[in-house]
Amino acid sequence: MDFYVVVPPKRREFDTKALYDSFINPILESLNIDKSRRIYTNTYSKLFSPPFIKLHNALIPTHIKCNPTYITEAINHLKQFYYDENFKWEWENVYVSRKKANRRKIANEDSLVTFLAKYNFKEVSMEDLSFKERINILMRTKNLLGIDGTNLTGMIFMPKDSNCIALRCYDMQEFNQFSASIAGINFFCIVCEVDKYIPNHNGESWFFSDLLVNIDYLESKLKEYGII
Repeated sequence: MDFYVVVPPKRREFDTKALYDSFINPILESLNIDKSRRIYTNTYSKLFSPPFIKLHNALIPTHIKCNPTYITEAINHLKQFYYDENFKWEWENVYVSRKKANRRKIANEDSLVTFLAKYNFKEVSMEDLSFKERINILMRTKNLLGIDGTNLTGMIFMPKDSNCIALRCYDMQEFNQFSASIAGINFFCIVCEVDKYIPNHNGESWFFSDLLVNIDYLESKLKEYGII
């Protein structure tokens, strides 16, 4: 079949090239879709094609976000395609840092990392890793901890019955519960104080504000959840 894939455009403030390099292109590569068969529609960057394309026929998929059958199949495909049995990784506990992000960080992250190190948590920055490295790390992770949001969506590649611990403010939207239920992951939320309230257009603090983690409270909750 002779076809082209129209790649999704830029959304919100995300850096487009990083988004494509980190997620979209590796997925298309796993499906053996050559670069010559991809059309990038993006009005924000000169790196990609113009947003108007003339087509004779277009096949547009339905929105399958809430269909576990297709999502599970896609997850398993990526895990099988990128799994490397020789990948060297010795940590079962992983802390995903957002220190390189421009918002939604941990204000007292140095103290948090020091505390987590006592329980053999390895700090990682996902933006430093390739898509393949991320999947191989997560496939070997038993306990994943970090700020709630897209920061933790990689939990879908973890083994079933693993644990994801989400640090969040009180008004955080419910993004990851569905992902956890699809992947069979135990999802735990720990509410943290906001270091400095920076509201978004809806007056919510979660989108821009940094978190302040109460280390003693975190330790008590991790023990309660059986993580440590």
